[in-house]
Amino acid sequence: IKSANTKALGVKFLSSQKRIISMNELLLQLYQNKFAACRDTAQQLLKNQSDNDALYLILAATTHRQKKTAKALQELKEFAAVRPDSIAIQFAIVQLELINGQDYTAAIESLTRFLKTLPEKEQHRPGYVALLVWLYDQAGLGEKGVDLLSEAGAVWAKDNKGSESGTALPLTLLRQTAAFKLRSHRYKDAAKDYEELVRADPSDPASIAGLIMAYSEFEPTLAEKYGASLPEMKNVMALDVEALERVVPGLKREYVSAENTGGATLGGGRRPLGPGSRPRRTGARRLRKRQPL
Repeated sequence: IKSANTKALGVKFLSSQKRIISMNELLLQLYQNKFAACRDTAQQLLKNQSDNDALYLILAATTHRQKKTAKALQELKEFAAVRPDSIAIQFAIVQLELINGQDYTAAIESLTRFLKTLPEKEQHRPGYVALLVWLYDQAGLGEKGVDLLSEAGAVWAKDNKGSESGTALPLTLLRQTAAFKLRSHRYKDAAKDYEELVRADPSDPASIAGLIMAYSEFEPTLAEKYGASLPEMKNVMALDVEALERVVPGLKREYVSAENTGGATLGGGRRPLGPGSRPRRTGARRLRKRQPL
């Protein structure tokens, strides 16, 4: 980096290349914990690169790496006022709010405030919706997450008209929505989504299983009906269940009663182990307790 910054080589680089070299120098200073030099360089670069969001993030990173997360968060909010359209800065704010005491409520407020500044179509991009739903889930606000999914579904349905699947949402999004509703105990709403998935692909076992789980909570008869349509398991290895039951984890084989194996007991007629009974001590353990002659 030092050689690249010399005047002899500097005139040979394009402006884009110089920008990359400057960023590499900044990152090197950051990871070498040269925070003062890093901040000075970043502030100098901002005079000519005020649209470079990475510089704002590096300034906040120097503060955060000095274990001043609250101050770094305040800096980012000030940068967001200068660059209100910066997705990188907004998401960095959300990330630091989660780091700073797992403040899900503050993260939800910051993300919601930013999304409201975007056009409606942009507000409901799957990535944004997924993050906000996850935050609602972590904050114990599952109902709001489901409401957001329903709202986003109406927007996605407009963009998905005429799709070959015949569903209001893309199948991948519909699966995620149905699964979230199932986790949120909104079984009837989840059943409706799984019904759409089953209509789109009647042979999909995952959708049928989800539908059965939803129906089992409020319509057991329908759950049994769909349960009969699940495909049988194939290529299942033959298992000796009795042999598996004889293997007691944590005990030696000599402690397992041969009565269960259909033969004489091991160890000269040792009595079988019953539920809750403890294995008898071996002779070796008894010998260790004897006093020397």
